[in-house]
Amino acid sequence: MASISKKGTIKAKKAGKTTITATTSGKKLKCYVVVNDPSSIEKNVLITYFTHTGTTKEIAKKLQKLTGGDLLRIKERNKYTSDYDTLVDLAQDEIEQNARPKVTTEARNIDSYDVIYVGYPIWWHTAPMVVETSLERYDFTEKTIYPVSQSASMDRSQYNQSVTFIKDCARNATVDDGLFTTSTEQIHAYLADTVLK
Repeated sequence: MASISKKGTIKAKKAGKTTITATTSGKKLKCYVVVNDPSSIEKNVLITYFTHTGTTKEIAKKLQKLTGGDLLRIKERNKYTSDYDTLVDLAQDEIEQNARPKVTTEARNIDSYDVIYVGYPIWWHTAPMVVETSLERYDFTEKTIYPVSQSASMDRSQYNQSVTFIKDCARNATVDDGLFTTSTEQIHAYLADTVLK
């Protein structure tokens, strides 16, 4: 499926999946490689995401590179504060008030997508309410949503709450259990086992 040069450059040879393993300084690293047949690559993937510090944006860009999908950033009309303590209080208030922060972006051609990744950080044990504002405006009939999230301070249980949240606000969608990571290796493996298999 792929070859690797002495300098570490990977070259695609034919469609399929493979794993490249390298050992350096006593550490073993794995790289999951998916080679698609160009004639079979679908162009119906949307990666929509909300980012505050930039981490989710980087994950979204990795997903775009791997899938060839379109990127759509969920932008809040009133920019969130960069002060952590204030932001924590605000996130809690929005959840308790079931708020719908206004957004300035919209997927005008949502019907043209079959696969939709929704990227977001974990705020107050779930996805930010601005994500619900964005999702609840669409009908996701016959579409599959893949939640993708990360958090430096939350654990898997909070991520699971966010998946339930996505299921509740993504009308008529099939929602996958998704991925909770910032690891490129895990993103590759997840895509290989779900969308790209």
